[in-house]
Amino acid sequence: MTPTFTEKEFDEDFRRLYYAILDAKAAYQIWWLLINADERPKYGNVLQSYAYFFSPIIRAQLVCMLMALCKVYDKIHGKNLRKFIKMSEEASFIKAELISEIESQISNFIPIISKLHILRNNLYAHIQLDGEIAYKIADINPNNFRDIIECTTKIIDKIAVACNKGKLSFDFNNVPTAYRLLDVLKSNLEK
Repeated sequence: MTPTFTEKEFDEDFRRLYYAILDAKAAYQIWWLLINADERPKYGNVLQSYAYFFSPIIRAQLVCMLMALCKVYDKIHGKNLRKFIKMSEEASFIKAELISEIESQISNFIPIISKLHILRNNLYAHIQLDGEIAYKIADINPNNFRDIIECTTKIIDKIAVACNKGKLSFDFNNVPTAYRLLDVLKSNLEK
């Protein structure tokens, strides 16, 4: 009997999941840098002076992060992490012990996944609710985004190692580049 999930399909789907979580992580880093209260005193003047630039950047990073996470954890479409894991198990690409461990980790994030979908469905994809109401209903915070991104990168990395793809790189950091940009803009304002 021919497996329903070929190695080529496994590689393609795995690559999609890997790049989606990379997008989520990169967007989170920039979004968090621009919105967190610790940076506001140092760069608040820059963010206000260039508000027409930074306001859409902040929103775009949030939307990118949210949509990338929803791509990984989509409930409906076939190219999500849970379906990928199930098909990989059926095709014997991933061992049952690792599947069990991953499923346990994902189940811890089901409440956050639901919150992601509330925002995606009611605010960004279909614009059914006012932003304040959508966030109140979702009851989500930046730590939720950070935690699910960190856990998902570990899951993707475990799958890569288990399938002899080697350890993947999630070590990039956009923050130093963003700081350099903010510092240049700040120095320009101070001239």
